[in-house]
Amino acid sequence: MVRLGLIAVVGFAMLFGCDSTRGGALPSDGSGVLGPDDVDRLELLGPFAPESMRVFPLTHAEVTPEGGAQVVLHLELRDRWGDTVKGTGQVKVRLYRGSANSGGLLGSARQRQELTWDVDLTDLGLNAVLYDPSTRTYRIVLGELPEWAAGLATGGGNQAVTLVVVWIGRDSEGDVISLRDVYRLGG
Repeated sequence: MVRLGLIAVVGFAMLFGCDSTRGGALPSDGSGVLGPDDVDRLELLGPFAPESMRVFPLTHAEVTPEGGAQVVLHLELRDRWGDTVKGTGQVKVRLYRGSANSGGLLGSARQRQELTWDVDLTDLGLNAVLYDPSTRTYRIVLGELPEWAAGLATGGGNQAVTLVVVWIGRDSEGDVISLRDVYRLGG
């Protein structure tokens, strides 16, 4: 029985394609714009493709073992029926100093982009590692925060940051889409 199941799995993989070479880095020019080769890596997910995204409220800053601070981003994708799903795509996170409520996201002189992170969820191994089945979110640790933002992890100070998160992937029709959410931490 087990042998028959294994044969069925191998046959399914051969029929529908199992490409272990997918993945790789984001655009090397640092532009954040996907070129034709990058778009080809975004897989068609069918009817259960992500249609909406939100930064889940579990997102927080925490103290690192070295005594610094880092952001732990929880990213939730949902299909057209509102159910949580996994997705392959590119995640781009921008951290702005200040809050989105201080005169508009990019229109305020008090807001300045401080950090950027790019996460390649077309790398299926990385995708699987970052997905947290207990929360049904991608749990992405976003590296060391600058010293001025360290108070976010301890609750000290009144500093605020705004995270702008963009997910680029394919919808259920196979078209490239960009989903965006803005999240404020602190302040």
